[in-house]
Amino acid sequence: MHDNENALLAVILADGSNLGLSRMAEASQGVTVDQLTWTKSAYIRDETYQRALATIINAHHALPIATVWGQGTSSSSDGQFFRSGKRGAGAGDFNAKYGVDPGFSFYTHVSDQDAPFNAKVISAAAHEAPYVLDGSVRR
Repeated sequence: MHDNENALLAVILADGSNLGLSRMAEASQGVTVDQLTWTKSAYIRDETYQRALATIINAHHALPIATVWGQGTSSSSDGQFFRSGKRGAGAGDFNAKYGVDPGFSFYTHVSDQDAPFNAKVISAAAHEAPYVLDGSVRR
């Protein structure tokens, strides 16, 4: 629980939309960039996102209509490349698929019920094989 639910939701939305905390504070009423920064450092971690995603997936899996698409026992995974505006430590210098454009891959695992159960931001220059295994084991 967080005493400022608006700040918590704004941080999650800023992460999900890649808007950033400063621009999210400007676009939101009743929250400051300092509140968002503190909320992110105190409440937002990979583990909390993973637990929240697991809760959503389990609720989805329990719905009778979810079996229309599958049993939830198989999955597919792939990375989606997004160019970045500048080079950073994680953006990588060169990628065989994307050339010299700096960027990141959002590597996502999706079950046969069309539910994403694992997502990880990786350097576009990184080899994807370890992330295939990591996401499969987490499930």
